[in-house]
Amino acid sequence: MSKLKIALEGGIFGLTDDDCINWRDYVIEKLGDKFEFHNPMDFDCRGKTVELEQELVDYDEAGMQSSDVLLVNASTGGWGTAMAVQMAFDRNTPVLTVHPEEKISPWLNNRSTVVFKTLDEAIADLREW
Repeated sequence: MSKLKIALEGGIFGLTDDDCINWRDYVIEKLGDKFEFHNPMDFDCRGKTVELEQELVDYDEAGMQSSDVLLVNASTGGWGTAMAVQMAFDRNTPVLTVHPEEKISPWLNNRSTVVFKTLDEAIADLREW
């Protein structure tokens, strides 16, 4: 039986390695025995986004379309993250969102299957899948 695939979506453009990489590596470390991952940081083109715009969009879109669930770190979201959430919603792909604040965008809340306050809460939930 093949593993389910999680797309790890959250901000990248204009963010530091800590903001882009660390949380994704943490999720992979905690859930790598159970899931496969689409990690947009595997195609890190920060600094070359203009030259590689189409390749970037194609890579991330293909990764999301081949995923069974979307895990969104909304504390560092951006335009790509918003597009990923909408695409997953349109495809009836579960959207698990991590958003630490009490107030959440109505759009993000509406498009999310479930919202967690912390990444560890989302990881614990995914452990039960």
